[in-house]
Amino acid sequence: MVESTYTVRTFKDYPKEGINLPDTSSLWKDATSHRKHIDDLAAALEGVKFDKIIGLESGGFAVGGALAYKLGKAFIPIRKKGKLPTEKYTTEILDGGKMETFEIHKDGVDKGEKVIIVDDLLGDGNTTLAALELAKKLEAEVVAAVYIFELTSLKGREALKDIKVITLKSYE
Repeated sequence: MVESTYTVRTFKDYPKEGINLPDTSSLWKDATSHRKHIDDLAAALEGVKFDKIIGLESGGFAVGGALAYKLGKAFIPIRKKGKLPTEKYTTEILDGGKMETFEIHKDGVDKGEKVIIVDDLLGDGNTTLAALELAKKLEAEVVAAVYIFELTSLKGREALKDIKVITLKSYE
């Protein structure tokens, strides 16, 4: 983990009691901190070989899109059900107590391409597990999962035990 020095607003007991959620929008509202956290993620990825960035809706769009631009990589979105217009792969996960369906375009990644999965926050790892399932359907090789924040108390890193996890800052 790369430790960051950003000032981050935290919401106590959100989205449920016992979770203190770091708010990535507090980074994005300032151009200097936004640029710095993207630069820090790019530095943390130095030496990691990959072809494309897969980003999860919606925090992964803000982080993944900017990171893709910075690194000169393609960005492939994973969207919630019903938002992709062409042939897609679909998977379901339990997220925050409700079933969520995520989708990715079938032509987003070519067989054998190396990808990283990007989101703003690693919690319990369920949304990343959904992304891993979709990458598997595409026959892509996931080389890392990348986040700004990690809530260690939710043990997402343990759920992703076979994947390299890169975060900038951890919270209990």
